[in-house]
Amino acid sequence: MARRKLPPPPPIESREFTISEIDRGVAKLQRRIEEVRSLESQGVRHNDAKKRVVESNITDTIRDVFGPNSPELREHGHLMIWDGGYNIYDTPAEQQAKFLAGVSQTVTLLEGLIARLEEKREDVIPHGPTTPALIAPPHVTRKVFVVHGHDEAAKQSVARYLEKLELEAIILHEEPNKGRTLIEKFEEHSDVGFAVVLLTPDDVGYPKDDPKKAMPRARQNVIFELGYFVGHLKRSRVCALHRPGVEILSDYEGVVYIPFDEGGAWQLLLAREIKAAGMDINLNLAI
Repeated sequence: MARRKLPPPPPIESREFTISEIDRGVAKLQRRIEEVRSLESQGVRHNDAKKRVVESNITDTIRDVFGPNSPELREHGHLMIWDGGYNIYDTPAEQQAKFLAGVSQTVTLLEGLIARLEEKREDVIPHGPTTPALIAPPHVTRKVFVVHGHDEAAKQSVARYLEKLELEAIILHEEPNKGRTLIEKFEEHSDVGFAVVLLTPDDVGYPKDDPKKAMPRARQNVIFELGYFVGHLKRSRVCALHRPGVEILSDYEGVVYIPFDEGGAWQLLLAREIKAAGMDINLNLAI
């Protein structure tokens, strides 16, 4: 009896992206990285249900970002966080150490997908009436506005890194007042090419009838200035760096959110965003 032939798999498709799709894709992959890293702090084991939920979220995100027939989905679509070759004879500490090594590998894989997505920016031609937000401002500027809260260490770290990239960090309280109101001073110094917004856990917020849902959040002036620069510069020239656990604003989908980690992985990601926004920087200085 002749064996029935199986239908051929659908052809692999490599889709084209718009800048906004790239921005949203990067933001979604970064959220998956946060979920993976959260498994460390939650003490999740290799067989925990939370791990399976994170793995499912990763698969759904890769399918959504790259497409159902993409090489990325075929390569990583059934990704499982490596458990190091689970062995019942390992001690609980040894099992957990292997799982945490798998967490690190998964973060590296997702960062690689972000880098692959970022490379697709070069294939997007930023011209025509439908993409005015992608065109660099007519004047040349190397100024980057730093919006910050009370986290002095984060502010200084970002400012010094921008200077390393040979950019000028604009920090409002360091500029002279010259008899102006705060909003007048803010408007005068907002003539920049890019804005970095630091979302640090300076305040706490929750629904008035449910204090148990309290979450750390950025100061209200920081949120106001984030919205101002989204309107003033457009989303492609605004990047939000956030401390782990701080509340993320769902209304600003399309704004790039980068985890402000102690290891410094945020630095290269930020430099790439600034360069993609049209500012001339040497990425060799970013390393």
